[in-house]
Amino acid sequence: MKKLMTVLSVLMLALFIASACSSPERDGKKAGEMYCEMQELIQKQMDGEDVQEAIEKLEKRMVEFEKEMDGRYDEDDEDAAKKFLEAYFKAMEDC
Repeated sequence: MKKLMTVLSVLMLALFIASACSSPERDGKKAGEMYCEMQELIQKQMDGEDVQEAIEKLEKRMVEFEKEMDGRYDEDDEDAAKKFLEAYFKAMEDC
């Protein structure tokens, strides 16, 4: 019984970790949403609003995201890269 509980616990932990991991679609959508957010902030700045602090915060988030993405979808996994780009461009279209 103890062995069964241990196996079930490990299995549940593995499923939790797998579901929490990123996917190309989620990452592409996130990148596209950050692009849209930056476009909105730039437009507000051009309209005379003081959004410099928000722009700087978003830039920091974008740099961190870029570090996370570095090498995640390389040339060896064309399918993942394609899914990322499709989600990225879709998110950009929606803004």
